[in-house]
Amino acid sequence: MMHAGDVHLRPISEAELEQTRAWANDPELRRLILRVGEVTCADQQRWFERLQTDASRQVYAVIEAGQHVGNTGFYHWDKVHGRAEFWILLGHGSSRGRGLGGVVLRLMLAHGFNTLKLNKIFLHVGEDNLPALRLYEKFGFRRESLLREHYQIEDASVNVLGLSLLRSEYNGEK
Repeated sequence: MMHAGDVHLRPISEAELEQTRAWANDPELRRLILRVGEVTCADQQRWFERLQTDASRQVYAVIEAGQHVGNTGFYHWDKVHGRAEFWILLGHGSSRGRGLGGVVLRLMLAHGFNTLKLNKIFLHVGEDNLPALRLYEKFGFRRESLLREHYQIEDASVNVLGLSLLRSEYNGEK
């Protein structure tokens, strides 16, 4: 388990699946997390079952003051090339806009670079998700790609930016 103050990251459990599914299906969040289509109970269960056997994925529940407020993790963890894709979802509206994302990102960067010994952490974010872009850039992530009209979400084209942070650029004090 990772923690900073009253924020704890622990492996996601079956108890968090329904809340996680509700966030994935929230119309406000769907575009921010680049989610296409509704997640059914069966979809959610299959996702969780795959997590149990897929060593390239690590998913953590974000717990703040004892409440499950989001999820985060790494996908596509490649030990050969030392890279993984970071993602975060703060589901509760009250958890956004007050610095929690920075706390979670700081914990995950330390975990990725120090524990997993990654050389590169990368991510994809919608071009119009300005709060997320500001957060990532504050932590030193650099833009390295633009995927034009990469998703069709709610009948709208969404451009996606690829960002990355290398171990040599990482400053654990942010």
